[in-house]
Amino acid sequence: MPLSFEDEVFLEKSFQRTLIVSRQLACSHLGTQLTSSGLQELEKLISYSGTPTAVWRRTGEICVVGDEFVKLTGWSRADLLGSNGGKRKFWFELLDRAS
Repeated sequence: MPLSFEDEVFLEKSFQRTLIVSRQLACSHLGTQLTSSGLQELEKLISYSGTPTAVWRRTGEICVVGDEFVKLTGWSRADLLGSNGGKRKFWFELLDRAS
């Protein structure tokens, strides 16, 4: 079933709230001020866990990956996040390579 425009807006707002909440949680846990971006704080929270974790937008664009996810999939962090000058990967691209 396709999503309505309102559903897509709700999903994007939820993603943005997750970034804000994770930033506040990490800062309160670490006793720091709110100076870093939400994604950096989310990466910090994910690094505390040994669970392979990836966060993606409603479009499927991967935004954050944990070290364990990188090890498990065999993709480099730079390839997944497009930090090597390329474009970011989408989660469905990972499925194509696995099959």
